[in-house]
Amino acid sequence: MVDPLMAHLLGDLIERLKRQLHLTSIVVTHDMRFAKKLADRLLFLHEGTARFFGTLAELEKIDDPILRDFMALDELVLPQ
Repeated sequence: MVDPLMAHLLGDLIERLKRQLHLTSIVVTHDMRFAKKLADRLLFLHEGTARFFGTLAELEKIDDPILRDFMALDELVLPQ
């Protein structure tokens, strides 16, 4: 858990290392925006079980209710 500014800086660093040095990294996060920025492949774990492994495009097409609910959390707009 890092604040949004640090997450942005870390994401930029990981992305730069990936591009310039052709490195592979494993990033563990619950933040789908961060995952979408960095991931070529995603692995979604739920209660110790891999429920999904694939690309972001594949994830967006899946109709698993647990995955859909999780991804919908990013779309929530809280009243101010």
